[in-house]
Amino acid sequence: MLPEMTEKSMTAAILQCRGPIVTHQVARNGCRFLHQMKAQQFNDIVLKMETAKLGRIATIPVRGRAKAIHVFIKKSPEEMLPILVTNPELCTRPARYTTRYFLPISGLISKSLLTKFVQLGIISSEQALQNDADAEF
Repeated sequence: MLPEMTEKSMTAAILQCRGPIVTHQVARNGCRFLHQMKAQQFNDIVLKMETAKLGRIATIPVRGRAKAIHVFIKKSPEEMLPILVTNPELCTRPARYTTRYFLPISGLISKSLLTKFVQLGIISSEQALQNDADAEF
């Protein structure tokens, strides 16, 4: 049985998602704990994460979708490690954050969306090329 989803546990789980960017779909499919998370819950949590200076949010309009996609852009490990050391409830193993941050971006993020991220300066073209459609979460 999965533990209860609290704000802190959802925040910690989002921080452990692979790569530097996290969408609702990546969070849901990348963490069994977040599988039941609704889009609005994700948006609310990442807004609080942005307010707590754990990263920033980008809202990306996507052709063919009624609503824009909210993307959470995690801080680099250099910026996050001091925060994680002083807030162990976010991540009990800060080195794991670094490892997960540098994994290829989830294959759940489409090539067209990655292209938008590059155009907007959210990720580098090198990071976009590391997109791993066959990767495990």
